[in-house]
Amino acid sequence: MARVGKAREHNAEKGEAGVHFVASELYRRGIVALPTTGNIRGMDLVLVKRKGNKIEFRALEVKTTLSEKPQGFWPLSRPGRAPVHPHFYYAFVRLCHGKVGDSKSKVFEAFIVPSSRVQKERTKPTKNWPGSWYLKDRNKQPRVPANNWNVLWNS
Repeated sequence: MARVGKAREHNAEKGEAGVHFVASELYRRGIVALPTTGNIRGMDLVLVKRKGNKIEFRALEVKTTLSEKPQGFWPLSRPGRAPVHPHFYYAFVRLCHGKVGDSKSKVFEAFIVPSSRVQKERTKPTKNWPGSWYLKDRNKQPRVPANNWNVLWNS
């Protein structure tokens, strides 16, 4: 039983790493990203951006994988648990291997996708699997570019 607890703890740590990466990238772009600290199901960040005298909001669910191999899919919540709304988005985060200077380092990349699109493209849930969102379509073409942060306010 302790083994399951450690696995959940590790998954929570991975998830928090992804949330903090996304929050920092949005902050660099002038967007305030407020973590919900896990108390709002299906919503990890509330985003705030000022446009003139208006303030606009978005909600973001962050799905993170830290697999050593390049991962191309993310498990989702069961249908109906996460909202489908024009201002609700997913950030699918994964490790990628890059070079910083002369040393190898692992860096993150994110794929920002509107919730309505995720619901259309998700795999069908089964008894034991809630369904997933795949980065590539059936023709092995990427569905969205990496680090497409501007989609949050341009769609």
